Amino acid sequence: MGCKISASIPSPGLMKSAVILANPSTGYMVGGAENQLIQLGAELSAVGKEVTVIGFIDHVPSNDPFDYRKIAGNWARPLAWLRLFQTLLELRPDVFVTRVLNPLLPIYGLICRLLGIKLYYFCAHDWELESRPDKRINGWRWRSFWLGIQFVDKLFVQNKFQLSGFKRLLWSGKSRVKIIRNIPLMRPAERMEPHDDVFIWIGSYRPHKRPEWVIEIAKALPHHNFEVVVDVKHRTKVAELFQNAAETIPNFSYMPGASREELFEVYRRAKAVLITSEGEGFPNVAIEAWSQGRSVISTVNNALLDFEQGDSVTIAEDLHAFIKAIQDTPSDDWSANGAFALKMFQQEFQTEKIIKQLLSYSA
Repeated sequence: MGCKISASIPSPGLMKSAVILANPSTGYMVGGAENQLIQLGAELSAVGKEVTVIGFIDHVPSNDPFDYRKIAGNWARPLAWLRLFQTLLELRPDVFVTRVLNPLLPIYGLICRLLGIKLYYFCAHDWELESRPDKRINGWRWRSFWLGIQFVDKLFVQNKFQLSGFKRLLWSGKSRVKIIRNIPLMRPAERMEPHDDVFIWIGSYRPHKRPEWVIEIAKALPHHNFEVVVDVKHRTKVAELFQNAAETIPNFSYMPGASREELFEVYRRAKAVLITSEGEGFPNVAIEAWSQGRSVISTVNNALLDFEQGDSVTIAEDLHAFIKAIQDTPSDDWSANGAFALKMFQQEFQTEKIIKQLLSYSA
């Protein structure tokens, strides 16, 4: 699914091997921080790096371009830390890679220091910068994470807001914080394809992503078509909400999730892609939309604000702004916006360029 690069591409930097902490079978339909790490492992393998992915789920590698090790036990208990230590001691990688707000980061930092391994951390969300009561990692757990980032050798972020925020949190060595693009997770379109007359929301359900907004937008704009493609993850009431809306609102349809392969057709149908999230780091759905020649209409996002100067992104501050953006944009402009988005993607999100940049930081 990702944009594979040739193993013949030269690999700058000193990194020869890496262990990546992630679960290969995440089940995320779109994006996902762990999917990013799995794709990173695949791309590093493609340029000749020795990669091992470790996680806590059962996984039988089939076509994976990397090895997989399961660390059994509760990761919040010392026995699992000992098993992690033993695994890293055996593999002796140059780099240990982890991602997502994690209160165990001080443990990883200590293990890496003892074994002489570099620790790389990839930020996934803007809200990692502070303890928030509405997030699972808060209070002492967030303070433990904050302590852990002091041990990292490189801290990779997605936008300028995260860059300044993490530099502020570090005691010293602020140059360790680097901006790097997310690796594309879908094979990009080779050319523009004609779209259908439908605006589509795509993703896995989380309350903060607010796909329910699309129902209200559809009610307000009866002459436009809307579709929500969402994996509700066993939330029966949420599924009923969208199913009832599809049955009662003529211009609204609901698709209960899609496979990664089916997503190509979903994006092809879209006139534009809607992102209604309360907050993101760098929404992978935007990168996927651009890679398929589709522009996005998004709530305020610190990463996407950097791209608003072109036609690939329209920023809508609230529900009414979404309605106005769709109303005010001539129908023919969506194809032109999509073509601009694809060109921008080709310039900004080349996998080869991203991997070379990452490896240059390991020198």
